[in-house]
This record gives sequence, C-alpha cells and structure tokens, in this order.
Amino acid sequence: MTRLVCVFNELDLRTEASLRRFAPAAGLEIEWENTTGSLQDYANVLEKRWNKSEDLIVIEHDKEIYADTLPSLMMCGHLWCGYAYWVGVSPHTALAIGGFGVTKFSAEVQRLVKVSDFAGPYWHGIDRRFYDYLLENHNTVCHLHGQVTHHHVYPPRPPAVHKHVAWLRAQGLIGPSQAPAVSDPGLLPGSHRLSPIT
Repeated sequence: MTRLVCVFNELDLRTEASLRRFAPAAGLEIEWENTTGSLQDYANVLEKRWNKSEDLIVIEHDKEIYADTLPSLMMCGHLWCGYAYWVGVSPHTALAIGGFGVTKFSAEVQRLVKVSDFAGPYWHGIDRRFYDYLLENHNTVCHLHGQVTHHHVYPPRPPAVHKHVAWLRAQGLIGPSQAPAVSDPGLLPGSHRLSPIT
C-alpha cells in the first residue's frame, strides 16, 4: 500500500495537472497539504503519515511528474528513493540529489527513522538532515530514478555575482557550469514561464 501527498504553499499549475493526470493511473489518491501555517508544517505532514506500515510518496508544489514517475517509485525496493531536479538560480544551478521534491519513503525506512530525528527547527533543510541521518546511521543514501522538472522561479542573480563566478572559473577555483542553458533568467533547465491567464 502506498500513500501520495502533495505539499504546497503556492501550487504550480503544472504540478497539479501532472498529479491529477498520473496519480489515478497509478492507483493513488492525492492528499493535498498546505504547509504555509508554520515552520514545522512540513515535518507535521510527514509525522501524520509516518505510520511505518505503508510507503509514502511526497511531491512538492513545483515539481512536474511524468507517466512513469509514480509507478517507478512504487515498484522500487530501496529504503528511500526519488528523482533529482535542478535547483538554484544561474550561475549557481546544481542538480539536487536526495531532495524531497519527488521522493518515496518506504515503510521500512519509516521503522528505522523517526521524523523527530530529522525534523529540525524549521522546514528548510529537512531533506538534507534526513539524507545525513540516514547515511550516518544506516549507511544508505537516496536511490535515484532519474530527473523531473522543477518549476521554481528564482530572482536573477545580480551582475556582480556573475562576474565573481566567472573570475572563480577563470582562476580554476570552480569548474565550468554543468547545467543546461535556460530559456529565461530565473528559470531552471527544462522549465518555462506560464502564460498569463487572460
């Protein structure tokens, strides 16, 4: 048995559409959870569903899933699995591995780890705390299934940041950018701005 929850503060229309399209095909009912109430809402959502008897899939408000996303998670036998996605505005775009954006917590990992082990004082960094706890205490990391599209819009970095990063690269202090080009400043690879509704 598997539960599916979408946590959101501002739900992206592409996230909602992809869930409404693909969750029923996977035999899953979507549980919608607004996490704007407090800094602990994300941990509270997990705690409420951390029942140790069924797998839990979490999709965050700005991730677009595809036809094979949910079935691949449901069939996976690893303790913890998920999808990678691009984060951070250029020139600091990086591939997030082990983020909670699209992830499955097996019933077994729920028995090994308590939410209080990684909840922390606020939602920011909850996935990193889980990743570190699981690695340190159970020698396990997130099993990756591929990539999904992240539709978060970041404010573009000021020119001084771009200049500094270019200088660091010229000095050989950081490597060349590995992220694909984006269509618009502030967007992530694969994403695009929604047309205004008229």
